Amino acid sequence: MQSSWLAPFTKLSKQVAERGWKGTMNQLYLIGDIKFGDLKGTDAFDNKYYENLDYPFGQHRWVEYSDIHNPDATMIQPEWHGWMHHMFDVS
Repeated sequence: MQSSWLAPFTKLSKQVAERGWKGTMNQLYLIGDIKFGDLKGTDAFDNKYYENLDYPFGQHRWVEYSDIHNPDATMIQPEWHGWMHHMFDVS
């Protein structure tokens, strides 16, 4: 069994293996957390939409904005806004 103090390092090393250091740092900068999920799609602004049903409701869908220095919720297109807010489930 893994010690609880090792869990953040295990999570970080898994994320770096999947996304590299740049991808990991971008995610930490954008959403303030390291999350794992399935890429559901990309919109015309090149924003990426993810989902992980193992996370609690309300935290299981997220967007990673293409412009990491100017994240703006108005840049989410209407069809993705509906998906993010469970108006419909098909992306």
